[in-house]
Amino acid sequence: MLDLIQIPDKYKLHMKQERYDELKNRIFADGEIGSYVEQLAWIASIKPCLGDTIPVHSGNARYEELQVFHVVINNYQELYAIFDALYKAIRYQCLLIIQYKDRYIISACRFSPGKVNYDANVNRAKVFSHWIFPDNLSTGASKLIERINNAIANEGDLQIMYNSIFDAVRDFSIGGVSRPHVVRLVTHMIGGKKVEDSFWEKCTPYKLHYLDGNGKAAQYKQRTKQFKYVFDTEDLWHAFLSDEKIKATINARRYRDIDELIQTIDERYDRLGGEW
Repeated sequence: MLDLIQIPDKYKLHMKQERYDELKNRIFADGEIGSYVEQLAWIASIKPCLGDTIPVHSGNARYEELQVFHVVINNYQELYAIFDALYKAIRYQCLLIIQYKDRYIISACRFSPGKVNYDANVNRAKVFSHWIFPDNLSTGASKLIERINNAIANEGDLQIMYNSIFDAVRDFSIGGVSRPHVVRLVTHMIGGKKVEDSFWEKCTPYKLHYLDGNGKAAQYKQRTKQFKYVFDTEDLWHAFLSDEKIKATINARRYRDIDELIQTIDERYDRLGGEW
């Protein structure tokens, strides 16, 4: 994945492991959240003194540098807590490449400084991509990576660069269906049989915490402790294709992608009044 995001060598950083460990301990002062992070690497710093980028001050916001981090995690269900800690600690626009085993998530956040403490990121407008599998890129994942690479390659105005990256991630944002919905999809494809434990082991559901209130303002507040488990559609598609029985059904029915699969099965389910 790190090879797919094309960052010019002039922006790449090469820090000693001791500095990475120090940075990790400082950012994840909360021991519980820190235990979810196995590795933290600051891999690039895109800024004017290293290349052809232009800093921009726009109102109360500033676009002076773009930091790129690679984070290896061992708990895929606590994505929000991990992202939140990172964005609170880093005072510049960031591109986060989050890795869990063979899959990745890309994230961005519109840094907005506090009026009292300029270095405090008060903007909670974060975006996270679907799960990405570098060895088997979907059309959507390939387009996301292409847009990010184009934004970085164009250099120039840092505000334009970062907004382009943010929009690309937002247009391929994480989201999916509940466990009961997954059960409905799978049982339809395997003839009503029980979903085996081996299938669930292929999935990486995450905790989606509910908003604290309604309206746009609630998007920027701390999430509540209440949550539901969500199965990302890109991750689900990968799990389906990793199961020989389900893959055979997909090929036989000629489903082109996960969206067509879900729509087709759900429409049939609704026509039959909730029964197969």
